[in-house]
Order: sequence, then C-alpha cells, then structure tokens
Amino acid sequence: MVDTINQGLLLVGLLQSKKPPDMIHPHGYARSAYFYSLLSGFGMFVWGSTFIAYNAFIQMQTLDHVIEYGTITWVTLGISFLIDGFVLSSALASIYKSRGPHENLIQAIRNSKDPYLRAVLLEDSVACIGVLAAIGGVGLCNLTGNPIFDPLASGVVSVLLGVVAISLMNMNRHFLLSKAIDPDIQADIVNYLLSRNAVKRVGSIETAWEGPVSFSFKADIDFDGAYIASILLDRYQDKIFKAGKEDIKFLLTTYTEDVARVIENEVYHTRLGIIERYPEATFIDLQPHCTLNKETAIDQLYLARQQELQNQNS
Repeated sequence: MVDTINQGLLLVGLLQSKKPPDMIHPHGYARSAYFYSLLSGFGMFVWGSTFIAYNAFIQMQTLDHVIEYGTITWVTLGISFLIDGFVLSSALASIYKSRGPHENLIQAIRNSKDPYLRAVLLEDSVACIGVLAAIGGVGLCNLTGNPIFDPLASGVVSVLLGVVAISLMNMNRHFLLSKAIDPDIQADIVNYLLSRNAVKRVGSIETAWEGPVSFSFKADIDFDGAYIASILLDRYQDKIFKAGKEDIKFLLTTYTEDVARVIENEVYHTRLGIIERYPEATFIDLQPHCTLNKETAIDQLYLARQQELQNQNS
C-alpha cells in the first residue's frame, strides 16, 4: 500500500515536470519532479518506517508464542526478493551508465539529478535488505523458538526505511533550493566564454538545476570594446573621415546601433556554443556587465593619454 502511494506520487511528479513553461512559471515545471519525490520520501518515513516501528513495538509487547510460517510465506519472500532484485539491478545499471568518469557508486547516487532513479535505487535496496532481514527473522524464530527475532527484523527494516527516506528528502531539498550546477560544468562554460574574442571578462554567475535534465546559466559579460570596434572599423572609417558636421550625428547614431547588433549577434552565437556543449542548458541569460561610470570612455582615453604624455615629459 505504502509503496503504491509513493509510486503514485512519483508518477504525478513525472507528469507535472513535462508541462511546458508558461507566464507563471517561465522556467517550466521540471522541479515538480523533486517536490513529489520529496513527498514520496516523507510518505516512506511516515507510512513506512514509523508504521513498521510501531508494529514491531506492539509485537514485542505480546511475545507469547512463535508464529508458524508455512510454504506460502517462504515463496512470497522469495518472489519479492527476485522482483526487487531485478528492479535494483536495472537501477544500478542505469546509474553506472550515467555516472561520471571518476565517480564511485555512492558519489554517482549523490550527484544524480534524476529523482526517480535515486528513489527506485534506494527504495529497492531497502526492499531487498528488508526481505533478507525478514527471512532471517522468520528463520531464526523457527530455529530457536524465540519470537523476538521477528520484531527485531521489523525494527531493522524500519531503521533502514527511515535512513533512506531522510536521505531522499535531503537530496531533493537541495534541488528545490536551486542547487548550483557542477563546478566542472560551470568552469568549462566560463572557459568557453573567455575563449571568444568579444569577451574580456566574466562577472557574476548564477546557475541552478531546473530539473533532472535541464539547468539555467546566467552571467554578466564584460564585452571587449576594442574587438567590437575592429569589426566595424572598415565599414565606418572612410565615412567618418569624409563626413561633414551634419553627417557625424547620423553616423554616430548608426554606429551605436551597429555596436548593439554586434553584441546581440555575439550573445546569440555564444548561446548556441554553450548549448552545443551542454544540451541541458535550457535557460541561458548573458547580460552585458553593468557598472556605474560617471565618465565616458573617450574622456577616460584622453585623460590616460595626457597622463602618459606628462610622464614622458617629466
């Protein structure tokens, strides 16, 4: 019953996460997967771990005789172990395929962005251990005639369920609180940005996993004015030299517009480059670096030249 409810919550999360972005949620509903997976972990703790612990406690209060378990019990436990073992082996195969080159199994589980895979892997691990604990408890009860082993086995299962439930809730909590992307991914994107001629510096960066297979990347970019000017130089140089006083205003207007277009084209192609490297980069926001400058660039240039001349003369 508990497992059915938990799987139902994961199914609701899966369906919700596939909804497209809208005006209310411009980044989509992918984080629904983490929310419903957190609810599933909470349900596992409340309905699973707590209930089994309570049942084990009640059993320990009434230890008057050993319950005789027949063939049906052993067959049921055996079938349960085979089914859970098959699902667990499939989940392990998936996690091994998706893990990083230097990750072990524990690290791969912690770093996995897929809440469904984590839930299946951890829940079925506990299920397999729980079946083994149940077999051990029932077997020891029959061998020793002491009924204490049955509630003890239930207690072991309760503790394991509680640990897994808390782990699942904690993992999903990080993603619901905008967990940043992996440092190596961020460093690779920053290196790509700095490799472009138009980018002089990368300012503040904000990243977050928006879902199991999507993340957002936002950065302030300080564009290289000299490079942008070099692109437009051939087109404007002769026109500026030959322009009269009335034409200068028109040329400055068109030049400013072309500078904006060069930056827009650079942002467009940079976004494409990031997506080619990381298709998971669903939301990319590259903004020109904003600072409060009271002086214009041309004033700063002339001031720097005057200081240079003064230094040479002195």
